[in-house]
This record gives sequence, C-alpha cells and structure tokens, in this order.
Amino acid sequence: MKHVFCFLLTFTLGPCLSGQSNFEVDLNLRNQIRKEVWDELKVKTPDQQRSVMGLFFLGNGAFKTYEAAAKTYGYPANDLITASAFLEVLCREIMDSRTFNKKEIDAVFKDQAQRIFASVEQQSLDMIALQKRSDPLILTAIWLHNLNQMSKGDKGEVQELARLCLVALPKATLTNAANEIGGIAAADEKMKVQEPKKPSKPALDNSATGNIESIIMRTATSYGLNGVYVTNDVCVLYGNGDMFSNPQAPLESFNISASKKEQISKWDTWEKRNGQLFVIRSKTGKEYHWKKWFVLSPVAYDYKINGKFSTIDPFGGAVVINASTVFFDDNGRFAWDNIKGGSSDIASAYIKSQYKGSYHISKHTITLTYSDGTKESYFFGLYPNGKKHFILGESHFVPED
Repeated sequence: MKHVFCFLLTFTLGPCLSGQSNFEVDLNLRNQIRKEVWDELKVKTPDQQRSVMGLFFLGNGAFKTYEAAAKTYGYPANDLITASAFLEVLCREIMDSRTFNKKEIDAVFKDQAQRIFASVEQQSLDMIALQKRSDPLILTAIWLHNLNQMSKGDKGEVQELARLCLVALPKATLTNAANEIGGIAAADEKMKVQEPKKPSKPALDNSATGNIESIIMRTATSYGLNGVYVTNDVCVLYGNGDMFSNPQAPLESFNISASKKEQISKWDTWEKRNGQLFVIRSKTGKEYHWKKWFVLSPVAYDYKINGKFSTIDPFGGAVVINASTVFFDDNGRFAWDNIKGGSSDIASAYIKSQYKGSYHISKHTITLTYSDGTKESYFFGLYPNGKKHFILGESHFVPED
C-alpha cells in the first residue's frame, strides 16, 4: 500500500524565515552534484530498483518535484533551510509510517531555521557553498521517497536508511552535505587490494574491562534477497589492538576472557596508520579501511533522557522481551510500553505498564531498576548528532515525538 507523503503534497511551512540561506541555482554545479550524489546512492539502491532510480537521476526530476511543492505553498525552493526541513520531514514520515500535520511541519522548519541561521551567519557562506549543502539534501529526500514507494512488504531497511540520514542531517547542513548525507549509509568497509593478512592473536585479557582506547559507531551496508540491509555497529577498541562489536552488557562488568571463548565472531583486531583506521576480520584475515565512523563519548553521571522512543530491532532482557517502545523522563523514571493500543505519555504508561521503574545512566552504562526490585544493567551509547538517539544494549532507539 503506497504511503503518500504529506510534505510532498502539503509543503505548508508558512512564510519563509530565510534570508542569508537562499541562493541562485548554478545549473552546471547542480548537474555535477546530481551525478556525484547518485554515485554514492547507487551502491545503496537495491538491484531490482537501481535501473529505474538511475533513469530518474539522469535528469533533474527530483528538483522539479521539490520545486513544485515549494512554489505551491510560497516557499523559496533555493534555500538551505527549506531543503533541510524537506529532508527531515520525509525521514520522520518514513520512520513513523505516517504523514505529518501542518503544526509538526512548522515545528521542523522553525527548528532548522534557528540552527542553520547561526551557522550561515558565522561561516559567511556564499551561494555556491549554500547550493552544495542544499542540493544533496533534496536528492537524498527524493531518493528515500522513491525507495519507500517502490518497497514492498517490510519497510525496515528504508526506515533504517531514513534514520541514518536524519542522524547525519545536522552535520550535513554545517559542512558538506554531499559527503555527510550522500555517503551516510555507504558501504564504508573498503577492502584494500592486497593479500589477506592472518589476524593477529591478541593475548587473553582476564581483567573486567581491559584498556579501552575508544568506542565508535560505524555504518555497514550489505545486500540480500530483500534488498539493502544497513546496520549501525558499535565497536569497542582496546589498547592492545582487540576490537569487540555490539556489546550488550555494561563494559565495566564485561569478562573479556569468557567473551573470547563464547562470542568469537564478535572479536576482531584494529590498528591506526597515519591517522586512518584499519580493521582485520578474524574470520577471513582480510583488512578493511574504515573511513566513516563516529566516536561515542561517555555521558555525565546521572545523565537523563526524556521522551518516547522506539526501535526497529526489539530489545530483550531478563524482564522484557521483544520490547520496541520505551518512555523515559527527567525524574529518572522509565516504562516499557506493553499496553495494547499504546500510551501517549509516560504518566499513563507508568500507571499501566507491567515493566517500569527507575533508571540511572553514567558513562556507557544504563541500569534499570524495576518496581519489583529487579536490576539490569546494559551498555548505553548516545549518538554523536542530535543527542536524541541512543543505544540500549544492542538496540538503537529513536524519538517518536
């Protein structure tokens, strides 16, 4: 069943707040950007959809669709704020499988305007720089829209792509959108042309945490029968060259020696050369150059999150299983939304939910204390952009509001 996007039909953002963020289109530059962005997006487009999408990207049809929507409702199409809001709303509509109303769209636009104004004024961006930031956002939005329209059945892969683009959006509008958005879900595991290396055998470490040098997140893309699969992997880089992927348990109580015996597939090795990160897969011995990754910084003691959050890879622990929606508030309360029909806020969820209690977050650990006294601790990570997306165990959560 086709999902018709509100933003394409009701581009009701009200009077434009921009001034320094609009530009005159350079058609030669636009054609160049379109080709560069398609080169990035092509490898992430499922085989069965690539030919049709490629034909679409031969011309500027994406811009015409966008410009028609903007013109209908009195918004300048050639504007960084408009382009940024356009992509954000489409991403959120795909993720939520619903259309946004006027009030929600207005809120997105105003938020983008406030954020972008300061950067544009500070950087004194010229028209070329503004177009280089805007055009990739528009192309990516239409690409996601078309992918979603052509997808049949499970929309999970497209929703994950939309989430990744939404995470990259703040940085894209401040730097080079073609690099940030166009390549956000790219298969960044580029194999070097060389003979496979035999993985080094790291010495067993009997300590609880070892010497952690950094915790990073990277995006990996693979292809299967149903199209493109995108995952965000959390990787713990140890000082001795060990690397552990996607921790579930808190790192301070993590038994490295036991894990190396029981979770062999999660262990690889890494090294840096000339500031570049290289990973050697223990299963194959092949070396890969990782180019796109982000550091997951530890959060402050008793860090608080607030809102309703959901995940497409359901969370499971000793108390709850296959949980996909959770509420947190600034008072340190949490509640899993296991009520038929769902809850709209934590007040009602906390009354009705069987699985609720208090939470505590510090560094990379979250502890859930249920109302019956049961305590569970898991790995916690906060996405580098936006501070509204987080990792609980191996599940990635995004805000619903």
